[in-house]
Amino acid sequence: MDFHLAPTGFDTADGTADRPYRTISAVALVAQPVDTLAACLGVNLAVTAPTKLIFDTDIGNDCDDAGTLALIHAFIDRGEVDLLAVMISTRVLTGAACADAINTYYRRPDIPIGVGKTADNTQTLDDYATYIAQRYPHDIVPGQEPDAVKLYRQILAAQPDHSVVIAVVGPATNIGHLLDSPPDEVSPLDGVALVAQKVKFYSAGGNGRANLPSGEAGWNYKWDLAAAANELKKMPTTIPFVFAGGSGLTLFTGGGYEQKPEGHIIRVCYEQHQRRKTNLARCSWDQLRVWYAVRGGDNFDTSPPGDVTVVDDNIRYSPTPNRNRCYAYVKDKALAAAQLEELMMHEPEVDQNAGIAGGQVEAGLRGDDRRADRRW
Repeated sequence: MDFHLAPTGFDTADGTADRPYRTISAVALVAQPVDTLAACLGVNLAVTAPTKLIFDTDIGNDCDDAGTLALIHAFIDRGEVDLLAVMISTRVLTGAACADAINTYYRRPDIPIGVGKTADNTQTLDDYATYIAQRYPHDIVPGQEPDAVKLYRQILAAQPDHSVVIAVVGPATNIGHLLDSPPDEVSPLDGVALVAQKVKFYSAGGNGRANLPSGEAGWNYKWDLAAAANELKKMPTTIPFVFAGGSGLTLFTGGGYEQKPEGHIIRVCYEQHQRRKTNLARCSWDQLRVWYAVRGGDNFDTSPPGDVTVVDDNIRYSPTPNRNRCYAYVKDKALAAAQLEELMMHEPEVDQNAGIAGGQVEAGLRGDDRRADRRW
């Protein structure tokens, strides 16, 4: 069989001339020794390691978080992501249980989940987290989850230097406290030094109103302005720091969940959030933040590196001084929406041993001790 690569392709395609792959890593997952490869000029033929990703989310109040977690599981199945942990940044008590239920649905019940333990983020909106936690298997006991900052420190300390990507799609609460964290038994480094040593890219949660280079900061920063200011002030300038979610305000995905079976966990998240709407399509802020974090900026127009500040819910970019802060907007929204939608609709493969087929989870998985052997 002939497999085709092109810079404009995507790894959720089938590798044909009309629907080429984007990276050689996608070909490596399916190719046989007798297959051939046709690559267009400009394609990087290097096999790349999966992105070591920490996903920091305010899941429960908007369905794009759930759709983004589905997107991440599609990336994992394609060899593009190693999901190190999910962090919950808000005070929705069932947020961690909801995330764990989604991970379990996609056959990954053992992904570590941390929850911010501080009270300075006041967001408690819950459109679907409790609904999901009450109806789908998970093994989270609300109130007994690991502290997000401690889990961040444990995971970062265990990773190679400059290897971790953090994608924040909610308030910066956890990150603000991570940067303020002191040395401990996990690492002799304080939070700023630990992040500088271990993180290679940071995708930020601001600019939801698409106002950069100047304007209202948007929902995520609004809920914890102090943490946002701390994030912008203390994030090491050696780390590329990009606001990639702005185009999501007018880029809609998730409509395809209307064609999924009733009870499909992500469809239910969208239904619960969109129940007053005429369809399930929703803004795609969070998907774009993760898409950029995993696949880079080829599909975006990215500003030159500069500085970004936030004051009184207003966010402003300046080309000087260069503190490695950028903002990005999608070049082709139709193409981006099509690629994101295809990834989001991905289903887990049949796994008889796990008792999961096509995304259906056996109720007997609830309440077991699947995290006993976690490293964290």
